[in-house]
Amino acid sequence: SMLTTNGATNIIVNPNTTAPTTPAYINSTVDLSATDFPTAGTHQQEQQANAFGRVVCEAVVAVGLQYVCRVICLRRSTLADVLSSMLVFGEAAGVAEEAARTVDRLRARLRRVSVEAARAALSSSSIYTDSRPKVLILRSLQPLIVEGRWAADMIQMAGAESGSIQSGDAPRQVTWTEVLEFAPDVLIIASMRDGSGPRTFHDLCNVAAFPGWWLLPAVKTGAVFVCEEALIRRGGPRLVEGTET
Repeated sequence: SMLTTNGATNIIVNPNTTAPTTPAYINSTVDLSATDFPTAGTHQQEQQANAFGRVVCEAVVAVGLQYVCRVICLRRSTLADVLSSMLVFGEAAGVAEEAARTVDRLRARLRRVSVEAARAALSSSSIYTDSRPKVLILRSLQPLIVEGRWAADMIQMAGAESGSIQSGDAPRQVTWTEVLEFAPDVLIIASMRDGSGPRTFHDLCNVAAFPGWWLLPAVKTGAVFVCEEALIRRGGPRLVEGTET
């Protein structure tokens, strides 16, 4: 995407894990979360993201844009990264103070979520037991792909357990056996987007036919939710809304 501020153009590049090497004469800062390689291993994902960033930067140089713009490359793999990137966007757009105030408000909302989660845990459990609910977020049902990146931050901030998914991990494909073994108390399918409702619910019906579906704790208690992907998958302010929800 492109931002023009006071006659200067900023090109925002979104590859997804570590910043690629760019020519020294480009004022670059390159991102890594908008382009997804969910089935690739971490090393392969980094290679693909870096290659994407290099191609964009080479294209900028090829047409001479390095003299009239700067390339901003963002790395966003955790919730903290997303909030920090909003400050970078704000500075690039010439609204740094407004961006800082917005990020402060978002951080305050996240702190409230953490405090409320801690209070709920203290009131409902013994200090000798860990009663945190296990939450599984799937970004795809066919194939089964667990959401990574900042999803673990969101889950843990809300006082729940994310299992083997840790902050900054890449999305990865899992087997149905792994889902059964994790036995989530809450199951979230974050794949809804404009016009995708029928497909999502069709896939959910197919998954419901898998052996053991009706034995999952989340299914038994009716804690299976389908939500907009923007609440969990897109690196922006709505991640805070997703955490609160």
